Amino acid sequence: MHSILRRAVARAQARDKVKRDVVLLCEVPRGKGGRRSKSLSFNQAVALLEAAEASGKAT
Repeated sequence: MHSILRRAVARAQARDKVKRDVVLLCEVPRGKGGRRSKSLSFNQAVALLEAAEASGKAT
């Protein structure tokens, strides 16, 4: 999110839409260590897509 905002504001500066990049003043918070990701692994995602395709519900 931070990099998207930084690029957008940099482009706006280049077009003289804004004078100062306030995104540079923000600090990106660090994630909490030790928390497991709840997202699917690559193998789990592949298995899910294959199961959906087999059941005929894939788009």
